[in-house]
Amino acid sequence: MSARFYLHKRSDAGREKRLRLIVSRAGRQVAVTLPITLRASDWSQKMQRVKASAPGGHKDGEPVHVTDLNAELDRIRLQAQRLTLAYPDDADLRDALLEMVGTKPKETEPTLLDRYAAFLEYRRKRVKESTMEVYEALEDHLKAFAGKRTLKVTDIGRGLLADFQTHLIKSGQNNSTANKYTSRLRTFFRWLKERGEIDSVPSVKPLKTAQSHVVRLTAEELAALRDVDLTDAPEGHRAARDLFLLLTYTGQRVSDVYRMEWKDIRGDAWYMTEAKTGVVRRIPLPAPALAIIETNRGRRRPVPKLSEQRLNDYIKQVGQRAGIDAPVTLRSQRGGHIEETTAPKWEVLSSHVGRKTYISLMMEAGLSPKEMLGVTHSDLRSLRHYAAASEKHLRQAHEAVFGKVAP
Repeated sequence: MSARFYLHKRSDAGREKRLRLIVSRAGRQVAVTLPITLRASDWSQKMQRVKASAPGGHKDGEPVHVTDLNAELDRIRLQAQRLTLAYPDDADLRDALLEMVGTKPKETEPTLLDRYAAFLEYRRKRVKESTMEVYEALEDHLKAFAGKRTLKVTDIGRGLLADFQTHLIKSGQNNSTANKYTSRLRTFFRWLKERGEIDSVPSVKPLKTAQSHVVRLTAEELAALRDVDLTDAPEGHRAARDLFLLLTYTGQRVSDVYRMEWKDIRGDAWYMTEAKTGVVRRIPLPAPALAIIETNRGRRRPVPKLSEQRLNDYIKQVGQRAGIDAPVTLRSQRGGHIEETTAPKWEVLSSHVGRKTYISLMMEAGLSPKEMLGVTHSDLRSLRHYAAASEKHLRQAHEAVFGKVAP
């Protein structure tokens, strides 16, 4: 560790130059400019002193005798060495040095993006990786929204949220995605409020979203997927089908199925600790689910090893081979415009469709949303969407009450 003085370099040799203090430690340097000016001819870099023959210099614009200047430099060097030991962080050391020489660092209001970066570090230690991907994507949208502007924490208000919604729509996001990002942004604002940086968390009216049908498999489609011949298909396709069937037979999230361990399987039940909520659930395992698990006996885990992206890619190809091509209509809303697209069902198969299929088929079998609590969801609000998803169940109820409609 060392503390040395240097004169600022200037082409004009006749003018006084400012003296700088540079503290070096562990290969790093922290530099501050002192309020002391000298002529280059009056400074001895080797001796680190103002030459005795010099008339002196200036401090804070006032003339100072050479003896007093050297005494001041001795004081600064000694104090700098003490501060270097007291402040291991370079930024803290620089602030302390500036305060020591009478040049306090300029206090600047933190920018919104600076605080969001700190928020990301806080969240990264507390949420799973897939959740962090959403927050990191939000950071990119915030940067695009700010553009060349410097958004400050004091700019936070309802108007900012509404403007952010508009930005997302103009950038091509649909209303549902815009609502998701706006909700995450309000989570960031709540974090700021907890730290006393803002007084309140502004609210904004969610954008209207077009309601789409729940994409799920019928019992017949599920059977076709289960029985399709994959003899000549790549190994990954069979693993994808097994994973998808486990999702369908248990109704759980793919992240939870991936975490299944042998110790969690007890008899015909899976004791699962939900990653999202920490809730422990006892999940019944029907015979087809136990059969899939048994095929992995001897391996480290009871489920095939396959990334979620590959699962989503492969299950589409398996669905196409199984002839799951009933047309489905997808609706999304961007601003006030509703867009509809129609595709064969196999094109929209994904891991989440397995969970949706389980819920819909169980409700078709007569299980009520209330009875589903504790198996797939913890609140009725999330299940109401599925309660209206099964047209077959609705038709059966109508026929039971009003009689079968003649063809």
